[in-house]
Amino acid sequence: MASSFPYLLMVTAHKALSLYKITTEIRSSANPKSTRKAQLLASLKADSILAPMSLSLRVTAAEIISSIVYSFSHIGCGWSLGIQELHFNKDGEQVSSRLATTVDSQYGITSPRPFATSRGTFGLSLEAEYGGALDAPSILHQKPPTSVSYSHPYLLTSHADNTLTVYLVVSSTTSLYVKGGRRLWGHTSSVGTVQVSDRGKAISVSSHGDEIRIWELEALISTFGAPRVLKEESIQVSPEDQKSATNEGLGILSVVPRCEIRGSPSTATSIPQHIPDIRDCIGFDDERVLLLRESRLGTQSIELYDFT
Repeated sequence: MASSFPYLLMVTAHKALSLYKITTEIRSSANPKSTRKAQLLASLKADSILAPMSLSLRVTAAEIISSIVYSFSHIGCGWSLGIQELHFNKDGEQVSSRLATTVDSQYGITSPRPFATSRGTFGLSLEAEYGGALDAPSILHQKPPTSVSYSHPYLLTSHADNTLTVYLVVSSTTSLYVKGGRRLWGHTSSVGTVQVSDRGKAISVSSHGDEIRIWELEALISTFGAPRVLKEESIQVSPEDQKSATNEGLGILSVVPRCEIRGSPSTATSIPQHIPDIRDCIGFDDERVLLLRESRLGTQSIELYDFT
């Protein structure tokens, strides 16, 4: 899901993308209590939806711009990202649709160019346009990303090789393209999930949740194209261990299995010895991080970290 009040964008496992508007209704003057309803404005069907993916929604004075970011395998540079940007008017009618990929950025090509909308001709158009075989890409991913997060204009992916990759998406009235691209180092194990805000602040979490890093991407964007400087580019925030969290009340505030939510209220439980993998980062701010864990058996739990 993605939201920009009063609009909500959702994609389901049934490959349906839906745009809603949250409306407020007042029942009557005698009963001024208001209710909110979700009005369906548009619904689109996809041929296929591959995880991981990311949704983004932003609203301008005249349009509603929804973006779907997905991963795909490219012969020349391994796993890449595609962006489909859908423009709707305020009544939910689709005005236009644009496509862009990170392929040019992975090859170090900075000038924007039209994207071939035909799926069958896209792979051929790269070599044809640039006259023969291209050099080896500077950014190459042999495996799909473990997580994708897009909050305009920042696009961030996490990977099993302990790294992240950040891109800058340029969206104007006439074009849509991805500018630059840079690998980020700092994690000591596989990165399971990542989330970025439109202010350029991001958080990444290792697959087992034992390493959390905070990134400031705004400064990194200005260094695109420059040689990488070997220095610390993130701040590691280490959760308190189980014993310290119990004694001091810090770290994990609560871990409640899903099966206990419908039953009687329960006190906070400790982390099991074999920690399930992090599935998603639900949200974060300057003081807190909310994570979702899922075990191999399918049981889920929500963790709230407080760093104040």
